[in-house]
Amino acid sequence: MPPRSVLDIDQSTDGALNPVDNMKALSLGTHTTPSQLMDLPPELVVEIFIFATLGKEAVTPLFLGKICREWRALVFESCALWQNIHLKLEYDRPSQLTLLKEWIDRSGSLPLSITVTYPNTGHGRPEYTESARFIMSLPPTRVSSLSLDDLPQDFFSVLVAAGPVGPWPILSHLHLSSNDADQDPDKDAPMFGEMPALKSLSVNHLYVLDLTLPWSQLLHIRLLGVYPYEIRGVLARAHNLLSLNASVVYGETHIPPLCLHQNLQNLTFSNTISKGSTFFNSLRLPALTSLTLELDHRKVLTGNGRERFSKFDMYPFLSESGCQLVDLSVSNGALVEKHVLTWLSALPSLRILRLFNNKWYEEANPTGDFVSLGPTILHQMTGSSEDSPILPILKQLTLEGTEVSFSQGVVIDFLRSRWGNERLPKEQGTTTLQSIVWKPRPNWTQLTEEQELVLGKWRVRGFLVDIQ
Repeated sequence: MPPRSVLDIDQSTDGALNPVDNMKALSLGTHTTPSQLMDLPPELVVEIFIFATLGKEAVTPLFLGKICREWRALVFESCALWQNIHLKLEYDRPSQLTLLKEWIDRSGSLPLSITVTYPNTGHGRPEYTESARFIMSLPPTRVSSLSLDDLPQDFFSVLVAAGPVGPWPILSHLHLSSNDADQDPDKDAPMFGEMPALKSLSVNHLYVLDLTLPWSQLLHIRLLGVYPYEIRGVLARAHNLLSLNASVVYGETHIPPLCLHQNLQNLTFSNTISKGSTFFNSLRLPALTSLTLELDHRKVLTGNGRERFSKFDMYPFLSESGCQLVDLSVSNGALVEKHVLTWLSALPSLRILRLFNNKWYEEANPTGDFVSLGPTILHQMTGSSEDSPILPILKQLTLEGTEVSFSQGVVIDFLRSRWGNERLPKEQGTTTLQSIVWKPRPNWTQLTEEQELVLGKWRVRGFLVDIQ
């Protein structure tokens, strides 16, 4: 649950969640309760209050001020408690703007983090000027984070007609999302004025390339509901970008051109399309060190009416990018064991490997059923007297929710190769592997007493071991 809005708490003493539209929302009820919390230093009480106004179970400063008069005095004197504003806008409540001003005044001169959710009117367009009035009323020099959710139809047209808002000298994060799939910002009109401190951008279901932004400043971008050509455009413009999260990537029919970005270090790619690896393998990211793949193991319908698994093989990306990945996470994929082994063999720099809820199939039978993961990958990580192991500097290994065809003994043998056995243990400082979480589906039978003894000794030496 997001932080409650300015208008969520009424003036009654029980703090019921009823919308109001009068100034009594900022006043104290007639009945209060004494509190011994005030025996603590005021600075500590304020920190506790700040913690209470954040997170999923957040309460507002208004609610805290209704507990007792001591709390009220401290709450209304503590500017830090009023820095975060979450407002569900209602067009038929003009007094919201007055209440908003009262809230902002209580924050003193501190930076503001503001989230506004626009209403889904459900009965046609709202009054034409209403959708931008809230933005026009904000103090742009005070806002460090601005989130605008469910932007209504014509929002950008209204904002452009009103003139650029700003400048926003300390705005570092901007989030925009739309409930209108056809929202199309005017790419020739700067809607938000200058934003010299902007570093982080989040855009949901908007044509992101039509936004006028200081692209070269941006270091972190999150995109939800985006076409591959938009990702290529963002990478071309934001040439200093360090992290990109692209989710719900739509498909394209033609072969994508190559896309090079020299600085990107962290990529999260969510693929739910049948040709996702075709676009992914067109990327060239030589500086990439962290990669998270959120895939889809559902079958896709082919032209002949049959269903088959959607192939996702990222080896072309790895071989052509030449990146030295340190952290790799793959979840919910339909994978081929041979492909994954090839990936890992090309990543001697990898230190963290996480595999969550993946399914496996035979490359020769893409229309068949899922199969269990075999022991080959772990055998290659174990190595032998003739062959060096793959992933030699791996530090953390996690596998959860995957069906496997081998027993616990294969995992124990792998750990012995890294940590030694109970008689001649390798010291913790001589091995890079520090933790393993191994939770296949369904769970294995109970470990033997000998295996439990060995795991216990490894835990005593400081290694994290969770095998189920």
